[in-house]
Amino acid sequence: MIRARPIRPTWFLVEVYRDDEAAAAHKQTPHYAAWRDAVAGMMAEPRASAKFTAVFPDAAEGWASGSP
Repeated sequence: MIRARPIRPTWFLVEVYRDDEAAAAHKQTPHYAAWRDAVAGMMAEPRASAKFTAVFPDAAEGWASGSP
């Protein structure tokens, strides 16, 4: 979690996935559904996502966890 610094606090949940398929698979898990439903009422506006590309470290240097 990271928080923006403007007067109105904005929070960001940053997650890193091996690929698009891994991100999609995560959204099918029971704990994701439980989280999504639990926070729905806490949102000041609908959740939104943005996709980024890791630049450093690259996968060979450190993003790979060894887990599937």
